[in-house]
Amino acid sequence: MGITVKWDDDSQTIIYIQCIGEWTEQEGLRAVDEIARLIDSVAHPVYGINDFRDSEAPLSVNGLKFVQILRKRIPLRDSLIVMVGAQPFVVRVMDIAKRIYKDIPGRMLFAQTPEEARALIAQHQTAKKELDKQA
Repeated sequence: MGITVKWDDDSQTIIYIQCIGEWTEQEGLRAVDEIARLIDSVAHPVYGINDFRDSEAPLSVNGLKFVQILRKRIPLRDSLIVMVGAQPFVVRVMDIAKRIYKDIPGRMLFAQTPEEARALIAQHQTAKKELDKQA
């Protein structure tokens, strides 16, 4: 079916990515372009919620190649990405990516619901503010 990308909040700090049904590599690349466009439109850190609850594993997508494209195209800017309802395929790919790319551990979390993802992001934002105060 596809992937939708939109702001999750009025302050434009969280992007909500919803994957529905089976999606193709081309749809994934278009979503990456849209995510990059949204991030480039603001000067502050942007967090991501990737909702896979209604998605099927995209068998036509090379997971590690896709992670490499994401890393090149989308700056993390001291933020994190929370995967919601990720299938075992996505979890395995991210586990491998965490071992390959040293900047991913701690920036990629998993949650069961979007509400849990938002709570994890809020905790990260609070901790970051505290660290910034100490600096």
